[in-house]
Amino acid sequence: MLWEAATWFSVCYVYLIENVVKPLLKGEPDQKAIDGQSEKFHRGAGIMNDQLDKTKWLTGPNATLADIAVAAPMHLHAASKLPLEKYPSVKRWLGQVEQLESWKKTQVAVDKALLPDGTPMNGSNGASGNGQPEVRATVNYTKAVDGITELYFYETEKAKNIHEPGDAPVEVSMSNGWPHAKDFHIDENGFSVHSLKTSHSDWEDEEAVRSTFYPKVVSFLKATLDAKRVLVFDHAIRTEKNTQKALTDGEKHHSALSRNARSLRLHR
Repeated sequence: MLWEAATWFSVCYVYLIENVVKPLLKGEPDQKAIDGQSEKFHRGAGIMNDQLDKTKWLTGPNATLADIAVAAPMHLHAASKLPLEKYPSVKRWLGQVEQLESWKKTQVAVDKALLPDGTPMNGSNGASGNGQPEVRATVNYTKAVDGITELYFYETEKAKNIHEPGDAPVEVSMSNGWPHAKDFHIDENGFSVHSLKTSHSDWEDEEAVRSTFYPKVVSFLKATLDAKRVLVFDHAIRTEKNTQKALTDGEKHHSALSRNARSLRLHR
């Protein structure tokens, strides 16, 4: 408890202030301030990880006040960008803490106060095994067949008697992925996840989206991923209005699709 109050609390709060509170107040994080706490953080996290390699909770097989006290400044560990990647036992323990009913009640208040836009949460509902809130959704997988699975967007004789994808619906659980956003990298996973905050809200006005929102997306990706060229494709592709349009438009539509498919990649 004394260690937590003297060291861990203040170290974690620097990450919270710089990565959560300052952006909330339209300020910029001070990386020097974060770097100044890095050594202390890793030393403390290493000590905790070594202990949690041996025990389920900090002091033994059962949760105690010590667990709550040490975890208290880590309420927003994902949004605070606490560097926990090298400490699997700490991450496992933190997931357990987030399952505690007493913790869930305080997490809701913290999320509401400091994450008003709803981005990265640590799992205030605690419905899933890793402490994340869950929703149920149907995902259309594709059955494994002997023939070729294809899908044509234009009229052709080749489309007769083909096996179309998406014919094996499966209901699955999905949880908030923001706490894992830093685990994905373009060079390793083929994609990465980043949060772009915008005040744009009129998504029905396509011209406004293209003239005001698209440029922000391009600038954001260039700055975040060091991209040299960015191609933004149709934001309305899954809207109800778009589903009412005819799916095919002869060879002209096919040509456009083929051309766009070849261009749709990120140049770095």
